[in-house]
Amino acid sequence: MEAHQHRLTEDLADRVHEAWMAAWRALGQTSMRSRHHTGELMIPYADLAEVDKDDDRRLVAAVLAGLAALPEHDVLLLLAGHQTGHPQPAPQP
Repeated sequence: MEAHQHRLTEDLADRVHEAWMAAWRALGQTSMRSRHHTGELMIPYADLAEVDKDDDRRLVAAVLAGLAALPEHDVLLLLAGHQTGHPQPAPQP
C-alpha cells in the first residue's frame, strides 16, 4: 500500500473508531474489552493494539470495496447526502 493510501486508510479507521465509540456511548456504554484480549477498546484509535486497529482497517476496506462496486453517480449521491447531514438511499434500479 502506498504511503498516501496508508495515511488515508488510517485516518478513516480513526474516524470509524471514533464514530463507533460515540454510538456506544450514546447507549450508555463506557467500557468495552477487546475480543482479542488486548484490553480496553473505548480509547483513542492511536492507543489501540495493532490487532484491534486491524478490525477498524478491515471495516474501512470493506466499505471502500462496497463503494467501489457502486455506480459513480450513486456514490456521489451518498456523499452529497452525507455532507448535508441528510443521507439519501441510493435510487433503486
